[in-house]
Amino acid sequence: MFPMNQYTLWRRLSFRLTLWYSLIFTLCAAILLLIFYMRVAYITGERMDDELEEEMGEFADIMRTSGLQAVIDEIRVEEHLEAPGAIFMRLLSLRGSVLTSTDTAPWGGQIPIDHQKILQKIREADTFYETIDLVRHPYAMRAIYQALNPYVVMQIGASLEESDAYLDIFRQLLLLILAPVVLISAVVGGFMANQALADVDAVARTAEEIANGNTHRRVKIVRQFVEIERLASSFNTMVDQLHTLIKQMREMTDNIAHDLRSPLTRIRGFAEMTLIGHSTPADFQEMAVNTVEECDNLIHMINTMLDIAEAESGIGTNRVEPVELGPLIDDACALFNGLASHKGIHLQMEVPDSAVVLSDKGKLQRMITNLLENAIKYTPMKGRVSVSVQLAAQATFIQVKDTGIGIAAEEQTKIFQRFYRCDASRSEAGMGLGLSLVKAFSESLGGSLLVSSIPDRGSTFTICMPAGIPT
Repeated sequence: MFPMNQYTLWRRLSFRLTLWYSLIFTLCAAILLLIFYMRVAYITGERMDDELEEEMGEFADIMRTSGLQAVIDEIRVEEHLEAPGAIFMRLLSLRGSVLTSTDTAPWGGQIPIDHQKILQKIREADTFYETIDLVRHPYAMRAIYQALNPYVVMQIGASLEESDAYLDIFRQLLLLILAPVVLISAVVGGFMANQALADVDAVARTAEEIANGNTHRRVKIVRQFVEIERLASSFNTMVDQLHTLIKQMREMTDNIAHDLRSPLTRIRGFAEMTLIGHSTPADFQEMAVNTVEECDNLIHMINTMLDIAEAESGIGTNRVEPVELGPLIDDACALFNGLASHKGIHLQMEVPDSAVVLSDKGKLQRMITNLLENAIKYTPMKGRVSVSVQLAAQATFIQVKDTGIGIAAEEQTKIFQRFYRCDASRSEAGMGLGLSLVKAFSESLGGSLLVSSIPDRGSTFTICMPAGIPT
């Protein structure tokens, strides 16, 4: 296993990026140097072949002008002029015999001859090259073969000692170059990795500060890299949403505590008054009725809160189907017709016969009934409440309009919050969840809920439903 410090180092992204940068950079440099070395080796070999070809050309000219004996004499002259082991020359008969040769002692005493191979190569081409490994000589020989006439082949060879020494020096030089390249790639890779991850580290430090209680801390966007800028922006947006959510949760908790306290206090009061007094069976029966009524209110409030949470989280399912708005709104108006008549409110509806919307019938029915209930509740005696439908190419608009108490401008952005109740509406019974439910349902169905209101003159709530099937 790795020691702890090495294991921690291996898990660091900056270390791995540095390692990758170094490996890739070093590999690329090594490939380039290898290509350069192979090119130099190729040029060196070509140069030697050119020298051998030039030497062979001189002997070919002598053969054409003066004959075989002149070639033999020239070989003797060249042997005395050149240093021992500098060049090797040999004349071969196509029948397999050696006509003449320079001294083989500097080459280890023996230079192999493959007559069959030479004969085959000469038949294919007048000239060919061969590299010969010498058993008793530390360096190989590069040789050229050429037919001087139809019966004689000349072999000229030169040691690769000088070329090998040159290439060996060149290899050592390339290795010396590669060593600082590895070091430079590691330094550059480390710098690039640290630069790339510096802002990521800033996001991590900010997250730690937020976790320690500094909820107002945000990541400063430096605008160096698009990806880091996007990460910082998304992180800040997420923190803002969490901050808003926490604030709303605190407010909701306070509201829940307040709204739960009242019915529980009433239940306890009913029970205490019945127990400490001279209660009759009728009193106990009345206490039970009141308790059941308060429990029903609590259950209704909890179920409504669960429906809102399910709609807002997107985990609920919508049973989308074609819904005829005429019968649906007619049933809703019939439900509240008695309450409206009791208050002398004129309740009317205006729905086209062709008004059909793709939606969840149950949720749409609850939205309309909630808006109608609020409209009638907050409309004074002899007022008016209307429900109308307008059809458009891209959407359907369901409007519930009343002549009630209205909503102040500063409160119109708050009325959709859970348990929020305007000052003017606190005298009426209710939990403050109806509008939150309508808004959550409409948005879960791909629509929206709008409000337009003037205090003491009335309000208009508009449900906007898309023409297509909600996703």
